[in-house]
Amino acid sequence: MKSDNYGIVYTRSNCIGCNSCILGCPIPEANKSINVNGRNFLAVDPRKCIHCGHCITACPHESRDYRDDVADFFAALESGEKLSLVVAPAFFLRYPEKAGKVL
Repeated sequence: MKSDNYGIVYTRSNCIGCNSCILGCPIPEANKSINVNGRNFLAVDPRKCIHCGHCITACPHESRDYRDDVADFFAALESGEKLSLVVAPAFFLRYPEKAGKVL
């Protein structure tokens, strides 16, 4: 695989290049058409992807996925490692009663 497709959101090898992910993406430049072993493939450019997840739900072939590091997060938390979180403001709008308890 080329230098793209290594970020949080990535494309699995079963991608057929149907462009559904591009249609679902608010940042079309975050998707790159590349050729892997003679097959068209839509990789994610991690420098431009905003990690919104639209492409994951838009892909009818379940070719888009994300790297889940929640186990690493909880292990670090349990070991007493100092952590910082970046939380989208929409979290507080979407879950006004739960946001304070979660964080």
